[in-house]
Amino acid sequence: MLGIIATARLGNIVCGYASLWGIESDSLDYVDDIAREIAHEAASNADRNRDAMIRHRAEQITALATAPRGNV
Repeated sequence: MLGIIATARLGNIVCGYASLWGIESDSLDYVDDIAREIAHEAASNADRNRDAMIRHRAEQITALATAPRGNV
């Protein structure tokens, strides 16, 4: 038995993730097919998360830009 983990990253930021465990290891063709499906799922998760990540980063930038500044 084995597990497959796929992580979609942009630089050091994890954008999407998927995994499947308990796969019979006696069929490498099946494992390859499952690995492709898991990778596709991680990429789909990254697509769904992208807009939320952009909004969050925009909020951070806005907060920094509007924060009161001390004497420099």
